[in-house]
Amino acid sequence: MNCMKNKTKGIKIMKKMIALILTFILVLGVYALGYPQNNLDIQYKDDIRGNEAIKYKSTKENKLDITHQIKEVIEIKEDINSNIQSNSIKPDLRLYDLGVEPGCSYPFAARKDAVLQYTVANFKNCDCKDVEVGVKIDGELFHTFNIGDIPAHRGYITTFTIGNYREGTYNVEIIADINNIIEEEDETNNSDSGNFTWIGTPDLVAAEWRDEGLSVYEKDKKYDFYFRVDNAGTGVAKGETIVYLINNGDTVAQWSFIDFPENAYFEKDITLRFRDEGDYNIGIVVDKENKISESNENNNSIIKKYTAVESYGTMGWEYMYNNPNNRYISSGYGLPDRPDHYGIDIISSNSSVDHIYGDPIENVCPGTVELATESPTAGNYVVVKSDNIDPITGNNLRVRYLHMKGTPIPRQGDIVSKGSLVGYTGNTGYVEPLPTPSNPKGGTHLHFDVNNKAKTGYLTINDTINPELFFPLITFSGKTSL
Repeated sequence: MNCMKNKTKGIKIMKKMIALILTFILVLGVYALGYPQNNLDIQYKDDIRGNEAIKYKSTKENKLDITHQIKEVIEIKEDINSNIQSNSIKPDLRLYDLGVEPGCSYPFAARKDAVLQYTVANFKNCDCKDVEVGVKIDGELFHTFNIGDIPAHRGYITTFTIGNYREGTYNVEIIADINNIIEEEDETNNSDSGNFTWIGTPDLVAAEWRDEGLSVYEKDKKYDFYFRVDNAGTGVAKGETIVYLINNGDTVAQWSFIDFPENAYFEKDITLRFRDEGDYNIGIVVDKENKISESNENNNSIIKKYTAVESYGTMGWEYMYNNPNNRYISSGYGLPDRPDHYGIDIISSNSSVDHIYGDPIENVCPGTVELATESPTAGNYVVVKSDNIDPITGNNLRVRYLHMKGTPIPRQGDIVSKGSLVGYTGNTGYVEPLPTPSNPKGGTHLHFDVNNKAKTGYLTINDTINPELFFPLITFSGKTSL
């Protein structure tokens, strides 16, 4: 019995040792892959990897821009070696000497003009009328053009330009009398062909990086990001292309592709969580080791600085209304319909001003009253210099209560506590709709904003923080921005 117990105990100890060894190997493997521990968590909305993740822009097919030009007229002597009689009443069209125009760079550059040259001639005594020439590439007819009449014993050295062709090697065939309309003595010598090469150069571009557009990001909160990498060049990025997600110089994640095609792109939606306070330099880098030769090596990265702070919701502010109906936002913070609105406008949850007009407004945080006054736009308003320090600027946060009914309760210089009465909800200053004798409560709302730039007057969206961040326990409705 004791032997069985000892054996069972020994097995348990052995399992623990194996687990410890595997954990050590896993950690060692993570470092070997080049992923040091990072203060950034990442999640993927999908994690399709490899070439399956590659997408294509609107199809960029071989769009042939073919033009032709008669370069030189030549005289043709009688072909004494021909078994066709010189007094033949039929012409004999011949097409030959297809090649790269002298002086033209070869191999051709993909998506650039490529100029080829050929000769077409009439070797007999009869004129040829309306000679139609066709261009086939890899057996497919792409273009035809009429080079006009070719008199007896006359020929043309002709160039033609192929524009906007993609990388690769293709068989190009030129055919005179493409529709076989002209009756000739010899129908077997009307074409010439050859293989020609277009070489492209990739251009890997860190094309786009999108975030939530916030001026500050809170620690331990998830945020959505998006990025896209393009091959905007004229050729395949041969070999392995690696896209890196970078944080403060360290690799957080990577995606790799083999032979990243021209006109292709890779995009990814990710969710990031900042684990610590501080600065983060986050973004994407493609081909970090510079292994792929590109037409432009200066557009491979997008890195952006972010600052994560302790959550504003941990400052312990109390919402200014006790009435649970007063949580409807009629105009939100920096939303598309009003991007320059740097605060929130609060009305009753059923959008009726009657339910909020005259409601008491309580101070949200302890501090000192810097202003208690009125203006044509803000109406009766109060500015409180909070005791809370903004972790970004180091300034005391300022809160403002606008459009209040009647004279503010506190005076400039007063020390106010959290929950002390500031005033009553009203519609003074510029509001919409303006109050009228028939609608004296028109435009009633509380405009509330928070700024970290030590300002008491004119503000912009860049001076302020979304007020909703300070009240994590309040469920707002209407035009919320979180």
